[in-house]
Amino acid sequence: MQELLSLTGQLLKLKKAAAAGALIALTLLSGCSSSFNSSKKESAPMLLNDRQAFIDRGVVVELPAPVFKKELSARQLLTAEYKTGSASLVTLLKTTLNSLSLVGLSPAGIKLFSAQYNGEGIRVERFVKLDSLPPVNQVVLDIMLGLGPAAELEGILPADYEILDDSHKRILSHKGRTVYIITYQNNDSRQLPVCIENTVFDYKIVLNNI
Repeated sequence: MQELLSLTGQLLKLKKAAAAGALIALTLLSGCSSSFNSSKKESAPMLLNDRQAFIDRGVVVELPAPVFKKELSARQLLTAEYKTGSASLVTLLKTTLNSLSLVGLSPAGIKLFSAQYNGEGIRVERFVKLDSLPPVNQVVLDIMLGLGPAAELEGILPADYEILDDSHKRILSHKGRTVYIITYQNNDSRQLPVCIENTVFDYKIVLNNI
């Protein structure tokens, strides 16, 4: 009986630790959301639906259609860096030829959310309260800017915005002003970015395959 009570106590401690890990992840990630929301306050346009996102301060675009040349899946450690600190979570990314799905887990393995995008809209399931996280449509835009072919992405850009690809980077700019810097792991593959930096909303997302 004593051994059973001891085991039960250990299991309760593990559950409390996992819950605390999820709470810490959400608390830290709220800093990234606050950075985005404070920058967005000056934005006059409003988003009309979940297929729109801010590509720049006050500039709304339609999300690119999820068109991919081939299917891929990746498990990555995502670290968001922003003015007041940084936070990490695990993401499971999967694409088909015409859809994208993303699952977010806390570092302790607790499922936080899942999102599916098929071009018609974004379906989101939240498994814990996620008011502090950035809008999912903004996350989808970042992913599409990193994965999508430049020719497809240019179709959604407003006038005077352009995409420049070099050997290992993709830069989105407006009249010479850099908006996004997306870095890839090597020179011969643009499948998965390792860093997505938004200079307008002042955050950086670092991705490591695990």
